[in-house]
Amino acid sequence: MGGKLLFRQNKIDEAISALRKAIELQPNDYLAYDHLAVILEKQGSLEEALTANQKAAEINPEDAVAYYNMGSVLSKQSRFEEAAHACQQALARDPKNLYAHNHVYTWNNLGEIYHTQGKKDEAILAYQKQLKLDLLTLLYS
Repeated sequence: MGGKLLFRQNKIDEAISALRKAIELQPNDYLAYDHLAVILEKQGSLEEALTANQKAAEINPEDAVAYYNMGSVLSKQSRFEEAAHACQQALARDPKNLYAHNHVYTWNNLGEIYHTQGKKDEAILAYQKQLKLDLLTLLYS
């Protein structure tokens, strides 16, 4: 059974084990690293999650999801400059909004990062972009 499915069934340890096995069998499967990173982040294993995100980005430098996830992990570690950079990289890798839901979260994450840093104007701009994408996603989905 796949790691993502096991995770949805709340079988966290089994999901992690399945994804690690998948990576062992196919070490260039960046999606397995993406999924592993999300689970590890939700578990609070932030350093391991960051490592998995970095590996996904190393394998596929155009993987916007890996950069979004990196931004989320780095933000939780209070590494705000790095988090903002990772979020900007995610947005740059998906300029046509193919993963619009990730853009919504990425702009929200950037807004939170800038707000935490006291960058009020940048935070407002990020939140406005998030709200615009949120509305477009609702209208066209």
